[in-house]
Amino acid sequence: VYELHVRDFSINDSTVSAAHRGKYAAFTEAGSNGMQHLATLSRAGMTDIHLLPVYDIGSVPEQGHHSTPKVLLTTFPKESHGVGLLMVKSLLALQGCRCLCLGTQTPIRDIAQAALTRKADIVALSFSLNMNMNQVVDGLNELTVLLPEGVQVWAGGQSTALARRRIKGVVVMTDLASIAQAVKRWRADHQAVPASAT
Repeated sequence: VYELHVRDFSINDSTVSAAHRGKYAAFTEAGSNGMQHLATLSRAGMTDIHLLPVYDIGSVPEQGHHSTPKVLLTTFPKESHGVGLLMVKSLLALQGCRCLCLGTQTPIRDIAQAALTRKADIVALSFSLNMNMNQVVDGLNELTVLLPEGVQVWAGGQSTALARRRIKGVVVMTDLASIAQAVKRWRADHQAVPASAT
């Protein structure tokens, strides 16, 4: 487990744009010194980051619940890499999403139960290269069957299974930049119907 402060991670890093220094958005700049360092630590075996403190609320846009998806973030069993979850959670927070992180290695039935209990709109999953391709595909197929109707599954990461196989009911995030577009599409699909239209 690696501990770092959101602000201290980038406040003095000249490789991070000035507008993002000291904020969640710094985690989106993959070429920055800090993100390169985290990638090196990940390759060396680091699987979890503990952020202190995590109340950079000033940079999170306020939006009404009708346009704010509730996103459940986790990984499947045998997937211990949590760095991807941290980056995705930061990006989703910047998009005004309400995030609930279950941590890593959550059993598939528990993910489905948490989505039901927490009334999640989206389940976001991260997969590393280390995850067995068949376990990725079989797990995603099982999860889509278990989830309540209307809950979307978003999957991303470096697993080759995501690029090689199309999985019904799963939106594949090809890179971190695609997250903002996916949130925008979700909002367009879930716009509140005006009262006069009913």
